[in-house]
Amino acid sequence: MTATEARLVARGRVPWEHALPHLTGTTCLWADIDGLHTGPPPGRAPIATHLWAWDEDRLLRARVDGSDCILAELHLGSAAVGDLVGIAVRQVPTWPLGEGRVSVADEWRARSATLYEVLGLMSLTFARLG
Repeated sequence: MTATEARLVARGRVPWEHALPHLTGTTCLWADIDGLHTGPPPGRAPIATHLWAWDEDRLLRARVDGSDCILAELHLGSAAVGDLVGIAVRQVPTWPLGEGRVSVADEWRARSATLYEVLGLMSLTFARLG
């Protein structure tokens, strides 16, 4: 695990259509009743609890609540926006091959992800697939 700093922007509760401009150009990850998805942001709020997104220097986390979401951005570069926060960074495996508790396609198994956890009283976790 590596500890470092980043800049956090809390966008708060926003309608999904207001979140989309922030998600444009990112790779998104979410799980819904049709399985695990990665790609551009969906046009409508997914039937999911969370959507994680990333680009070169930025990570986003959307806690989906119906047609709204609670959106936060974590800027990893030298961006001058947001509040300076401490983060812990760690590599984690996804689901190992042969693990039967989660029903996901083999293409998702044995991949790594990088988790970025904002340190403090209310931790937030951002994710990026490896």
